[in-house]
Amino acid sequence: MSSRAIKTLAFYSLPLTRRKVKALNELIDDYLSLVNFFVERGLEANVSSKVRLHELSYEESRKIIPEEAIHSKYRYTALEVASAILKNHVRREETGD
Repeated sequence: MSSRAIKTLAFYSLPLTRRKVKALNELIDDYLSLVNFFVERGLEANVSSKVRLHELSYEESRKIIPEEAIHSKYRYTALEVASAILKNHVRREETGD
């Protein structure tokens, strides 16, 4: 059995202002909305792959939440999360769970 050393880093940050908390909450809400949107589109079209989901709904998602409101990397990771959710859904349907 081999042993591994695990390093931990702890640091303190300045407290968040109300404005920053509000902005963070809005970002989280937008991200959740995007994940839900991509999951809904995937279920409607019976699609679970990232490529097909992107082709099917990426442009429409930009109309719902504009590029100015959320960075494109968050939009793409929301699509990846939705794809993972859809793949797990398909896998569970196949096994009958």
